[in-house]
Amino acid sequence: PKLYLYVGKELVLPTGTLVGYDRVPHLGDVAVPVLFTCGEFDEATPDSVYGFHQKVPGSEYFMFEGCSHCPYFEDPKKYQLILSQFYWKVVKK
Repeated sequence: PKLYLYVGKELVLPTGTLVGYDRVPHLGDVAVPVLFTCGEFDEATPDSVYGFHQKVPGSEYFMFEGCSHCPYFEDPKKYQLILSQFYWKVVKK
């Protein structure tokens, strides 16, 4: 797929044309509501996702206990609840 051109075959450690691309220093510029989510056993580890959350002003973070990378499949009721709560906070602003 064309995606492999940009990131290579490993999404977490890119080897394609985006290998040196880093937007982390610009996370503080994000000016829209953001909800960072991950699973307890996610490849995008809770510590790393929490670190991104800390760099985005006003963002929220939720870690799904007992889940890996797909909490929307692994715990769909909890996922829907968390997403719904975030959505309604944003809509009410």
